[in-house]
Parts: sequence; structure tokens; C-alpha cells
Amino acid sequence: MGRHKKKNSSSSKFTKKDPRQELDGWISQKNQDVKNKPERASQRLTQLKVQRRRSLIKKLVLIFTIATLVILASIYYMSPISNVSKVDINSENIISKEELEKLVIFNPNDKVLIAYFNQGTLSQKVNETYPSIARLDLKITNYNELNMTAVPAEVIGYLQNASGYQRIVTDGRVSPENVENPKDHIIYFGFQGDNQKDRLLQSVGLFNRLSDKVKTEVAKIRVDGLKQNQIIFVMKDGNIILGNQDTIVDKSSYYDKMKEKLDNKKYLIDLEVGYFAQPLSDETEKNYNN
Repeated sequence: MGRHKKKNSSSSKFTKKDPRQELDGWISQKNQDVKNKPERASQRLTQLKVQRRRSLIKKLVLIFTIATLVILASIYYMSPISNVSKVDINSENIISKEELEKLVIFNPNDKVLIAYFNQGTLSQKVNETYPSIARLDLKITNYNELNMTAVPAEVIGYLQNASGYQRIVTDGRVSPENVENPKDHIIYFGFQGDNQKDRLLQSVGLFNRLSDKVKTEVAKIRVDGLKQNQIIFVMKDGNIILGNQDTIVDKSSYYDKMKEKLDNKKYLIDLEVGYFAQPLSDETEKNYNN
């Protein structure tokens, strides 16, 4: 009897499922999935329409903005306000305003924007006539006024002429305007003839090879000496050095030692062949320093 009861209790642990219920549940789930599919497709379609609408609006806004700017620019360009009404010139004490105005002429109907974007051509035109002006800087003020500033070129020295001094720029060109009081640069003189530019550049290169100490002591350089290949240094202390262009760089380093042995008079120091010094007469100074 006891064994029979245990067998019944073991069989009670298993529950039988109704196949109809499982089938009904599976069919319900499938029906629900079928109902959800149109809803998901509808949502994606709505989102796609929204994105397309936003993209279209952005494109329309961009087109409208560009069209508006083009219209406004056209109105501005065709109106008198786009014409150059005034030009303020700052020549930076290089040349007179009147001389610069002769080269850069603006007519009443000239467009301020065209003038502004054409400043490269204007700069080249001015630089060809006045090498001491590197370029022109143009700025637009008050819609149709131009502010023109002449930017000076780097000056490496001055060329002495009969009426004053002319600026020498880095490429060896000499600017035509005269300067009354040159400052902080070497003065070159006695350069004449068709090869003036080449001789100037050669002399400038020679000066740059001098020691820093000697550079500070040289006031003028002259190359049209009485002898071929001769170069003349007029020193700030009044002495005059005669030298050969091939050897003057090395020999000039002995100048300070020689000067220590001399008194306070002015001397003509000859470094062409050897080392020789003699008192400088007024006539000799005039011959070499004028």
C-alpha cells in the first residue's frame, strides 16, 4: 500500500497543457505583430516627411539669403554711394601727397570696391616710379571713402647727388625723390654711368662684409677713385681710407689700431698696398669727399 501512494505523488508533479490554448496564444501574437507593422511603417514615413520638409526649408532660406545679398550688392554697386567720394592719403613722409596723387588718380565714377581690390596693381605702378614705396594699403571708411597709406620700402643707404640724397632700396634701385637729411644709413656717392645699379649692389655687399665695429665708423663710401678698383671710405671721425675692393674688408680691421697711433688730426690712410697714413690737407679732403 505504501509503495502505491508514493507512485501517485510522483505523477502529480507533471501538468498537461492544452494544445488549443497554445495555438490560440501563438495566433494572437501573430495578429498583434501584423497590426503593429502598419503603425511602424507609418511612423517612419512621418519622420521622413519631417526631415525632407526641414531640408527644403533650409535650402529655401539659403537661396533667399543669397538672392537678397546679390540684390543688395547690385543696388549698392549701381547707386552713387558706391563711387569713390574722398581719398585720404598718408605718404609717410616718403613723397608729397601731390606726387602720389599724380600716379593714383580716382575719377568721380570709380567704384570704391574695384579700387580696393585693385590695390596690388596700384602698388606695382607706384613702386615702379618710386622704389622707396613698397606698396599701398587701402582701407574703406564711411562706405565710399578710401584711406590710402604708403608703406615704405627697406632703405639700405643714400645716394648723394648735386641737390641732396636719394634713397637706395634693397634691390639696388634708387628712388628719384630727394631727402634733405638722411639718417642712420651709409651715404654712397660717385656712382655714375649705366652700371650704377650693379656698382651700388657691389659696394653694399662689400660694406655688409665689414666688421660690425668698422660699419659703425663709416659715414660715406665712394667708388670712382683715381685708380681702377679703388674704393674710398669717409669715416665719421674725418679720416679718409683708400683701399682696394678686393682687400679692403680684411685690411679695414686694422683701422682702429692705426688710429691709436695717430693724433687728433685728420689723416689720409692708404690701405691699397700696405699701411700708410699722412695728414689730410684741405685740398685732398675736398677731392675725395665731394
